[in-house]
Amino acid sequence: MFPLNAENFNGIVIPKLFYDSLNNAPFTNCLVCKRHLINHPTTYLIEKAFRKNNFNGKPEPVFEYAICWNCIEKLTKTYSIKSKANLGDYFRDNIDYQQHDKAWQDPAMRQNPELFLQKCSIKGTPVGNLNEFQIMGYFFGSFMTTETPPFMFGGDVADELLNVLSEQTLDELDDFTGKYLTGPPEFSDFLRVPKRKPVILL
Repeated sequence: MFPLNAENFNGIVIPKLFYDSLNNAPFTNCLVCKRHLINHPTTYLIEKAFRKNNFNGKPEPVFEYAICWNCIEKLTKTYSIKSKANLGDYFRDNIDYQQHDKAWQDPAMRQNPELFLQKCSIKGTPVGNLNEFQIMGYFFGSFMTTETPPFMFGGDVADELLNVLSEQTLDELDDFTGKYLTGPPEFSDFLRVPKRKPVILL
C-alpha cells in the first residue's frame, strides 16, 4: 500500500499523542530532507520514544521525529541483508498481524488511537507497566492512515530488536541517531551506545 497518495488514502485526524511535544502541534517537516509534510503531502512516519520520569512517574518524550517515505527508503536500503531477514523473522514470529489489524478495525479504537496504544503490540504489556516505550504510525498530510495500524513497543522489545540487527546496520542507525536525534540530558543514555534504543523504521 505504500507509498500513499490522495487516491488510495483513508485516514483520521492526527491524534495529539503523535504531536510534536515541543509546540503541541502536528509535525510539519521531515527530519532529514525538511520537506513540508502538510503543504506537500506525502507518506511519512512519526516515531516517539518515552521514558517514565523517576520523580512523578509520568512518561516523557526522549526523542520524536517525522520522516518522509523517500528518506525511510534511503535509510532502510543501508540495512544489511542479515538485518532485514532477522527483522522479518522477528515480527513474523512475535506479532499476530491478523489480530492486531482486526483490533484496529474497531471504530472505538480509530476514534481514540491512544486507547489502541495502551499495550505493547508484541508482548501485550500495559503501557502503565512500562518504564520505556516507543510508538509509531504512518501519516499522509494532516491525517493518520487507517489502513495500517499504529504500533507500540516496550523497552524489552527494543532490546530484542537490537539483538537481531547486524553491526553494520547498528552503525548506520547510530549514525542516524547521532546526526538527527537529541533528547533531554537526563535521558542521554537512551540514545548512547551501548544502551541506546533503536529507531524503528518498518
